[in-house]
Amino acid sequence: MKHFSNPRPFTCLGIIATLTMTPHSFLNGPLLSLHSWWASFLGSRWWPALTVAVLLVLIQKIWALKSKEREYAEFVRRSTRREALHERRYRELLDNSSDIVYTHDLEGKLITWSKAGELITGFTQRELFQKHIAELAPPEQREAVKRWIQQTIEGKSPGIYELVIVAKDGSRITLDVSTRAITQDGKPVGILGFARDITERIQAQEALKQSELRLRAVVTNVPVILFALDRQGVFTFCEGKGLEALGMKPAQVVGHSIRTLDRFFPGIASHFERAISGEPFVALQEVSGLIYECQVVPCRDDKGEVTGLIGIAIDITARKRSEEEAQKAREAAEAASKAKSEFLANMSHEIRTPMNGILGMTELALDTDLTLEQREYLEMVKLSADSLLTIINDILDFSKIEAGKLEMESEPFDLRHLFEITLKPLAIRAQQKGLTLASKIDSQVPEILLGDSGRLRQVLTNLVGNAIKFTEQGSVEVRVKAESLSREQATLQIEVVDTGIGIPLGKQQAIFEAFAQADGSTTRKYGGTGLGLTITRKIVEMMGGVIGVESEEGKGSNFYFITPFRVVQEKEATDFKPEPAGRNGDHPAASDSQEEGRPIRILLAEDNPANQKLVLYLLQKRGYVVEVASNGHQALAALEKAGPSGFDLALMDVQMPLMSGFEVTAAVREMEKSSGEHLPIIALTAHAMKGDMERCLKAGMDGYLSKPIQRNELLEMIHRFVPSRHDAISR
Repeated sequence: MKHFSNPRPFTCLGIIATLTMTPHSFLNGPLLSLHSWWASFLGSRWWPALTVAVLLVLIQKIWALKSKEREYAEFVRRSTRREALHERRYRELLDNSSDIVYTHDLEGKLITWSKAGELITGFTQRELFQKHIAELAPPEQREAVKRWIQQTIEGKSPGIYELVIVAKDGSRITLDVSTRAITQDGKPVGILGFARDITERIQAQEALKQSELRLRAVVTNVPVILFALDRQGVFTFCEGKGLEALGMKPAQVVGHSIRTLDRFFPGIASHFERAISGEPFVALQEVSGLIYECQVVPCRDDKGEVTGLIGIAIDITARKRSEEEAQKAREAAEAASKAKSEFLANMSHEIRTPMNGILGMTELALDTDLTLEQREYLEMVKLSADSLLTIINDILDFSKIEAGKLEMESEPFDLRHLFEITLKPLAIRAQQKGLTLASKIDSQVPEILLGDSGRLRQVLTNLVGNAIKFTEQGSVEVRVKAESLSREQATLQIEVVDTGIGIPLGKQQAIFEAFAQADGSTTRKYGGTGLGLTITRKIVEMMGGVIGVESEEGKGSNFYFITPFRVVQEKEATDFKPEPAGRNGDHPAASDSQEEGRPIRILLAEDNPANQKLVLYLLQKRGYVVEVASNGHQALAALEKAGPSGFDLALMDVQMPLMSGFEVTAAVREMEKSSGEHLPIIALTAHAMKGDMERCLKAGMDGYLSKPIQRNELLEMIHRFVPSRHDAISR
């Protein structure tokens, strides 16, 4: 205990121990224990103990003060971090907002401008800083913006108002703006604003307004009536200029039931009853001389229930009158077309009848003994008659094309045989001019094709005939090759190449037009109507092909056409054998299966004397027995007298005095019902228009021959219907 008599070392140790501890643990633990121990150790030595106690208390206070300062510093640091976080979140909220958020001072100078404002207007915050907000508005609105700012400062803000600003690109943007004052210590220090871009909404409203104005203009000026009704049939809306035409006003209709208007529109109420039940309707109604077309449809809700009707009534009086006038015009045009067709048919008959006599008698005269001079004259007569007949045929074909009555047939034919019989007579014409006419058909071209051989022959005749006519020296060549070939179809290219006068480049398309020739002087020099190539082009097009020309003036022309044909397969062509033409084109004589001394008896019903003599001579020369009737009555009387088997065949002119060929045929067919016999009747007619052959066949005739009558065609027709008889006079 002596070792511890001196208290000073212990005092130092206590201070050192205290300084090496943390403030909190020292103050609450060892310091109090040390104080208690020190007090007991010193005992009655109170003044050193008091001194140490005071020091310890001071140290405790100092440490407590330092601890509070550190806690406050930590509090400030944490508060600053929280405020920065809140500021960042606030800024992110503003930047992500679709509305513009901005602030400006009491003078209107902008301080902040959100990201949305930059995107909408194109101005950045840097560009707008300290710029007066009124400068963004058009000049005419700047004073109003300043008034709004002052009202906001005074607490009299209108709340929300529209502000138009001019964007950076010059476009105008309409904003819906709301503002409030920013106060500090109860005094305003600035303005906080929120602006929403409503440009699209304003534009949509303006567009809707314009649409309503246009609709109003239409309803007001167009002779229509627009209306709506509820489920009870009461008008809830009715507008339109059409009401004026009826002498009515909207007030006379709106609020009234449709049933009360039935006196103006008889029967219209029943239509509305159906519409209210869900059935739309369209009805025509005549009122006060005006014709209205009323269209009504039901309106339905989300459940499909009919809630009312909407409709429109249109004044179609003018349209109806126009349709009636158009119908009358169509009827007049059809009547004119019919009259034209009848005129052409009559003209065909009147011209072909004497032409038949001219050509027939000329051929008969050429078969007699003539002097060279007489033969030359008659050949010129025949050539002129043939030319005249060609012109007549062209005019008739052109008339058929104009009337849309030219039709195509489809039958198998031998292409090479067709070329042979077509080019043979043309070769004679070429030889007479000292020209060479040649043809070349490629070996790949099929033998038998399906198409209209008659029209193909007409095209060839026109093209080759033109080539001969316009070629003075050299040659004309016809070439045929397969443009494309398959098992079912062959597309052929047919060319007619000549060394004639040629066609200028500027005239090459015009020659295919009606009544056109390459040079007007050619009509005087070469003749023709200018219809041949027009008809040819139309026929080729109807065959599904195209036609063209390549030519150089003074060096000749190449007329070509490309057209498809169906290839006739071998099994289909087994029974098809084209009949060869005999010498000079005559039909071969029929086989002899008739007993000798029994010639064929033919009744010839013909009123024209020249045609009578022509046919009579042709038939008698072949050994036929012919009886002539000059009109229908004579023909019927001769048939009744001879009985059912008195004649083997009748050649019947269609147009005869007293009784037509149709009437005679009808009477004969009626008689045959009791006898069971059938007399072949062949129509002889100058009618060559579309439908004439069908009309004859429908009337009960068995065959048809158009005038001028060709000897070969006549003999072929007789042979077809009387095959068991043969010519009494051998060739």
